[in-house]
Amino acid sequence: MKTLFIINPAAGNGRSLKKWRSFKKTLDFPFEAEITEYAGHATQIVKSLHQSQNSYLVIGFGGDGTQRKSPSEQQGRIIS
Repeated sequence: MKTLFIINPAAGNGRSLKKWRSFKKTLDFPFEAEITEYAGHATQIVKSLHQSQNSYLVIGFGGDGTQRKSPSEQQGRIIS
């Protein structure tokens, strides 16, 4: 299973990207990261994972909106 972080750089008035850059240095396992570029991008990223041959653990990194929107359609499902 792969781990994917979805980062909303606009969250926290732009502070989330700075926090992400610091946080990712503490990770000691392989991961992928996608930085959202527009409203609805996180949902699009999650939907695109269905076309992958891999299973993913998706972790939203941002504010409350990131937590609600990115995995909301996939909640409780392993994407494979």
